[in-house]
Formats: sequence, structure tokens, C-alpha cells
Amino acid sequence: MNDTYFYRYDDYLEHYDYYHLIPVVKIILKKFKVIKKTDCGAWVQKYEENQLFPDFCSDKRFVLLRARKKFAYPTIEEAKESFIKRKTSQIRIVKKQLQRAEIALEEVKKL
Repeated sequence: MNDTYFYRYDDYLEHYDYYHLIPVVKIILKKFKVIKKTDCGAWVQKYEENQLFPDFCSDKRFVLLRARKKFAYPTIEEAKESFIKRKTSQIRIVKKQLQRAEIALEEVKKL
């Protein structure tokens, strides 16, 4: 485990390409400096070097090391795996919401 930093991948909408009608999404690797370690986890703080946008979370955050889902991870590889799982879950949820909306639309047209 890297004792100095924890990592988290996030995505953001850079802009919308109206010519091709597609969003331009960027991936950023956020870096969090470990400010204190305990037996159970670590207190981390945003590291501003490659911080493009402010977070909605507070400046400091506790990362429980034995948690299944962590806010940030001790390695870049683990942060990447977590991002892939988060986005896969997001896609699954949004597809179900789309399916429900399409069914509701078809049902109201039958009335």
C-alpha cells in the first residue's frame, strides 16, 4: 500500500459537441494525501496538484480500509477497478430507468 497518497478516478463533462451531438467526457485521476493513518483506515485530504474541479465533499475524509466500497484507494489500479464498477452500475441503473420510462410512455399512449 502506498503510504503517501490515495487515488480516485472521476469523470466530468468537458463540453458538448453540438456538431456531432455527443458529450465530450474527460476522466481525471484525483490524488488524496494521507494525513493520518489508523488501524482501521486513513484520513485523506484533497491534493491540489491535479485537482481541476472542487468536490462536493469536505476537505478531509476518512477511508475505511476494510470497507467493500471505498471513497479512494491506496493504488491507482484499485481506483481504476472501482471506477469501472461504479460506471457499470450507473449504466445498469440508467438502462432500467430508461426501460421503465419507455414502458410508461407506451402505456399512456394506450389510454
